Amino acid sequence: MDITFSYTPTAEDRRLELKSTPITKLRFWWLVGAPLTLLGIGVLAKLAASPSTGLITGCSALAGAVGVWIMVMPYRSVEEGVRDELQNRPMDEREITLSDAGIRVAMPGMSSQVAWSKVCSATEAPMHWCIAFDAYRTIYLPKRSVTEDEAAQVSRLLKEAVRR
Repeated sequence: MDITFSYTPTAEDRRLELKSTPITKLRFWWLVGAPLTLLGIGVLAKLAASPSTGLITGCSALAGAVGVWIMVMPYRSVEEGVRDELQNRPMDEREITLSDAGIRVAMPGMSSQVAWSKVCSATEAPMHWCIAFDAYRTIYLPKRSVTEDEAAQVSRLLKEAVRR
């Protein structure tokens, strides 16, 4: 049984999609990595701080600054890319087909087919279905794009597909 529906993503739909991208991991590593880097280098500087080890203390401070810079720069560039994506990317209509073979997503200039075996999880929220393929790829299907009968079919199909 195939279920096909179309929708044009809203700004909120795009935000949901972008939350599931690597920016989430970058935020995590920056928030964890920066304090750990500073703590480690601070301890090293404290241990090495003696009149005869001024060079080691200076190097530790420089390494701490470089470590933070390394964590901040990728984060900022990804965040700028996400902001640009949300503000400047056209909201093209999408056609989603759920079938026994898998999920097909079609947009102007692009089409992708994913087998159900690649689906890690499928959850239902009040406004959408969330289908996760791995840590970096998740699609959100808005419930506003289907009728109540189709919504029940989609929910049933997703539950069956995840059990496979």
